[in-house]
Amino acid sequence: MVAEAMTPDAMKTFLERRKQAIVTRDVDALGALYSEDAVVDTPAGGGTTKGRRVIESVYRNWFDSFPDFKLENEQYVVEGEQVAHIASAVGTNAGGFMGLPATGKQFHVNLAFLLTVKDGLIVRERRIYDFTGMLVEIGVLKAKPQ
Repeated sequence: MVAEAMTPDAMKTFLERRKQAIVTRDVDALGALYSEDAVVDTPAGGGTTKGRRVIESVYRNWFDSFPDFKLENEQYVVEGEQVAHIASAVGTNAGGFMGLPATGKQFHVNLAFLLTVKDGLIVRERRIYDFTGMLVEIGVLKAKPQ
C-alpha cells in the first residue's frame, strides 16, 4: 500500500503540533512526531541520531542544557513530504552542555531543519546551523585570535 502525502491542512496542523511541543518543551509530544526508526543528522550529538527514543533523549538533554531555548522568526516551506523550517534560535547555557558546567552565556544562531514527513511522522531530519559558533558564544570553546 502506497502512503498518500499529507494534505496542506494536515501538514499545517502537524507543524503546529511540533512548534507547540518545542515551545512547551514536551519531549514526549516531540517524540511522538518521529517514526520509530527516524534518523536525525545534526552538528551536535555526534552527527547522526537514529531511533525515536534516542531522539527524545537528545531533546531532553538540549532542553535541560538550555531551559529558555526558543525559536524566533520561523518560516516554513512545504513541498509534498519535504519541509524546510528556517528560524533563529536563542538560549542560555543554564544547565551545562556536553558534560561541561553551565556558563550562563547565551547563544543566537540561524538554523534550518529539513524534514521528510511520511505517514504523518518525521522519518528523516537534517539540522543545519553553526555549531562551532554556538559553542564559542556559550563559552565552552575558545575562538582562535586572528
